[in-house]
Amino acid sequence: MFKTRLITALCLIPIVFWGLFFLHGLSFQLFTGLVVVLGAWEWSSLAGMRDLRDRCVYMAAIGGSLVLLSLLSSVQVWLLLPGVLFWLIAAYWVVRYPQAQGWHTRRSMTLIGWWVLVPLWLAMVWLNAVANFASWLVYLLFLVWGADTGAYLAGKRFGKTKLAPQVSPGKTLEGAAGAFLTVSLLAVVFSSLSVLPLSFASLWVLSMPIVLVSILGDLLESMCKRAAGVKDSGKLLPGHGGILDRIDSLCAALPCYVFAIWALGWV
Repeated sequence: MFKTRLITALCLIPIVFWGLFFLHGLSFQLFTGLVVVLGAWEWSSLAGMRDLRDRCVYMAAIGGSLVLLSLLSSVQVWLLLPGVLFWLIAAYWVVRYPQAQGWHTRRSMTLIGWWVLVPLWLAMVWLNAVANFASWLVYLLFLVWGADTGAYLAGKRFGKTKLAPQVSPGKTLEGAAGAFLTVSLLAVVFSSLSVLPLSFASLWVLSMPIVLVSILGDLLESMCKRAAGVKDSGKLLPGHGGILDRIDSLCAALPCYVFAIWALGWV
């Protein structure tokens, strides 16, 4: 298993790095669009679609949404607002699981997949067009991955109090505290290096809610997988599960992050 995970990672890392940091314009839209469409393939299974035709139609519908958005003269960041507000509803479902009703019908899951995936692509495309795109994206990736690593290490060492036992029994409040501490340290480092034109206080204020939303993204996917009775979202990444298993936190964090830095006038 470790060998398979390692080989997959060694193959994917250079491709992802090249796609995110060296592609621009239409090529970037196509690259990120491919990731989103593959994510839609996995989501169709979580939504209960078993027929191949239905799953392909769902992929095409998500892909068609991206095409329609790309035909706009310029991607408008305010279009992210409904996607940001969606995560407030998702928070209610996660907190109320399994008592919350109505979200796990096939129709509801189909729509949820749209709100999870399409804003992710929209945020990526908009961010790619800003002058210091790489700096903003690098910070977000460090933020999300750092939070995940900090949560894992703190949870493994100190974890006792369950965060959402019905959704993801392995996650703890101590792990979440580790995530916030790790991101606070990252804010110190990035502000000291002047990677972004923000003070430590500004970075910290930006980062804390984004970490919270990234945890929510992870919990939402865990909830959907639990309801579907599966461990992984798919098998597209040998040894790692599915694409959604790798981008669940980003699906929540990136749209909120981009909308926040735009609304605050930082880009």
